[in-house]
Amino acid sequence: MQAKPLIQLDDVLLRHCTDALVVTANERLKITLIDAYDQHRATLAIDTWPSAHIKTLAEYLRDCFEALRQTHPIERELLSTDAQRIVWLERSPPHTSDIDVDGLYQSVADAWRLIHDWELTPTLSQFNDNENHRLFRSWTETYMRDAKARGWVTEPELPAIITNAVGNDDLRAEPLLLIGFDIMPPSLQRLIDAYLNVGIAVHIHAGHRERATHVTAASGEDAQQELRTAIHWARDILVSANEPISIGIAVRNLTGSHDRIARELDAILRPEDFGADPRTSPYNISGGIPLSDIPVVSDAFDFLDWLFEPLRYTRVGRLLRSPFLALGTPPSKSHDATLPDSYDAAHFSTYTVATPLRDIVSESSRIGLVSLATAVVAVRKLLAIAGWPNDGKLLSESFQAHQSFLTLLDELAADSRLVQPRHFAAMIRQIRRAADHRIFASERPRAPLQVLGYLETAGLEFTHLWVTGLNHIDWPASPEPSPFVPLRLLRAARVARTDIEGEIAFARRLTSHWEHAAPTVVFSHSRFRDDGASRLSPLVSELAEPDDRREEDQTIRPCHPYMLRRPANILERCDDVGVGPAQIDRLRHRDTGILRDQSACPFRAFARYRLHASQPRVPHSFPDATERGIATHAALRETFDRLGPVIGRDRSDFESIETAIAEGVSTALGTYRHLPVQFQASERVRLTKLLAQWMQLEQSRSPFRVVDNERATALSLAGMEFQLRIDRIDEINSAGELLLTDYKTSATSPNVVLGARPEEPQLAMYALSVPNSVAIAFAQIRPDECRLSGWSGEIATQSADVRFNSPPAQHSGSWDRLRQSWRDHLTSLAEEF
Repeated sequence: MQAKPLIQLDDVLLRHCTDALVVTANERLKITLIDAYDQHRATLAIDTWPSAHIKTLAEYLRDCFEALRQTHPIERELLSTDAQRIVWLERSPPHTSDIDVDGLYQSVADAWRLIHDWELTPTLSQFNDNENHRLFRSWTETYMRDAKARGWVTEPELPAIITNAVGNDDLRAEPLLLIGFDIMPPSLQRLIDAYLNVGIAVHIHAGHRERATHVTAASGEDAQQELRTAIHWARDILVSANEPISIGIAVRNLTGSHDRIARELDAILRPEDFGADPRTSPYNISGGIPLSDIPVVSDAFDFLDWLFEPLRYTRVGRLLRSPFLALGTPPSKSHDATLPDSYDAAHFSTYTVATPLRDIVSESSRIGLVSLATAVVAVRKLLAIAGWPNDGKLLSESFQAHQSFLTLLDELAADSRLVQPRHFAAMIRQIRRAADHRIFASERPRAPLQVLGYLETAGLEFTHLWVTGLNHIDWPASPEPSPFVPLRLLRAARVARTDIEGEIAFARRLTSHWEHAAPTVVFSHSRFRDDGASRLSPLVSELAEPDDRREEDQTIRPCHPYMLRRPANILERCDDVGVGPAQIDRLRHRDTGILRDQSACPFRAFARYRLHASQPRVPHSFPDATERGIATHAALRETFDRLGPVIGRDRSDFESIETAIAEGVSTALGTYRHLPVQFQASERVRLTKLLAQWMQLEQSRSPFRVVDNERATALSLAGMEFQLRIDRIDEINSAGELLLTDYKTSATSPNVVLGARPEEPQLAMYALSVPNSVAIAFAQIRPDECRLSGWSGEIATQSADVRFNSPPAQHSGSWDRLRQSWRDHLTSLAEEF
């Protein structure tokens, strides 16, 4: 659908676009005017035409200042927005160590602009009503003192400078036409008067518009539903229109909700195009989000931060998986068990072989105090070594953000002289701070649907306009005077929107503009705000007719936006997902865990063993319960390897047992890498005491021979060969009958091996894999709770801590029948898998 120009060019506008200059109140209005001018020229059937003379007020003032410097050389330098922030933060007032000056700066900058727009700088000495006012006065005086010595000028100071230059005949300018200025502050009015006094024509454009022929009111359950209703309304118009149109949706707080609104627009207007290029979008949205929040830039900053400060393992994992970085280290390394919960790149790099990361850590460690320009060069170099941003795979938005970030670095390097040399890590924070304040938005086409803020609607014309957020609480809005300028001075200067009367006057003017901005206008509100009921603002309720039909039709149905207004038969019922049989050769593991998970939850087995899904373990500085259990297993294995085969109540060489325990524990603990010395000492004491208790139980048993420790064996069920490892095998009599033991460091009942879906099937699988086994048992090895318990058809209970149950009654007390039931049940589980 072709977009209709948002401004109709009359003769006055056309003349100024070509023969004079048009100055707009904002960037959106400038772009819209240029677009309207180009479309108008295109309709004249000419191949080329001169560019329109259109600038924003900020651009015009900067150009005038530069022209003044060319014609009358002056030792003054205009600070960019980033440079102004750098200079002010470098000169924050003393005794503010407990104040977040970075967080305060934007409000301070707004107050600095306000006192120049409304000519309040002569009253600075009166800023003493409270601590905020005194802080602002101190900060301002410090800057003004240095600015005077160094010739610095900020953008808010330009109107007064240009006014003086025009009055002194130091600057000549062309006639102007101003458009989109709802509020004319004294500084701008004084500039206009200066132009008029020297004979330069200045016109204020006020196009004549008819009142809307159709004004209605609508509502949504909440703000999100209200927005969705507006987008559906726009989509219906787009689908049915057969001529160029211009639809507007005005949003109260577009800056703070830009990303959420863009997602809603994509979900409703093009639900099939997931991840589509913004340049093909059917809508255009104003504003943007901080450049530092775009993933390609955010990952770069997170990586740079990681070089100097610990990050949580979850953030490290995301960095290692980032598509914009190539660190040569698998993501699984970020979950190494011996790492702490948070760690920096230097710590992590000691766990890796030679990789780009190690080179980057080495390179960054040699950077000390640097200038901002040197820091920019170092940032580029380190990111290049890290493979950032992986240019070949960048999508449109990431590519544009990457280019914007490089531009920001160049601009910061140019302002390097304004910043004192600092440590490299501090300079990275300076760069991040600049990216936090740089708003980024993907390039979008000229589109028939425009989503924009309230103030951006000034001067625009639509065929259809929907204004959201007009509830009685927010419209008119509550006044928000600057906290850094005394209220009494604001009121005395009659600063716009300082009190409730000013907000009401502003709201009336803007509402009147909306009423004349399109033939069809919809005013909407949410019926609930902050858990309280709300209604349509009185300022618009008297203008609009209620449209309840729209609400009943589609707006308040509780449904995901992807499904709203979709055909009823859009879903296809499917009873069988048809995943097919498991490919055994693709399973990474074929241990007892497959049947344990299949018994408890088939999807868990499917996810873990067929999709290879796994939950990463949380890094930790000291071994956790699982690793301590592994250490216990290792200590037992090493101890029994040293004791020899014969053990039981007849074994009385206690010294050799103590020696075997001590050596076994030392060997087991020696398998850990980077284990803290303090932990080794305490863990050696714990394991030695625990194994001594366990050996007391072993010596209470009838004599037996340890046949094997951790024997590898296999079991075939339903065409799958399971790979098993039995903790210990004991020969209990001269006939060679065997007891299979599984070590447990947690409390375990022998009943977990029974039933059609056993909770712990591994012992049953062990019994099926060893033909001459006659008993299975869990060896519960816990402090003061050591016991051996299991099932057997041959071994009798020997003590309270060594208990063997006969096979359950349903198996007639027969060990062979119990084994057969295990085979049947486990084969069924294997077939399920």
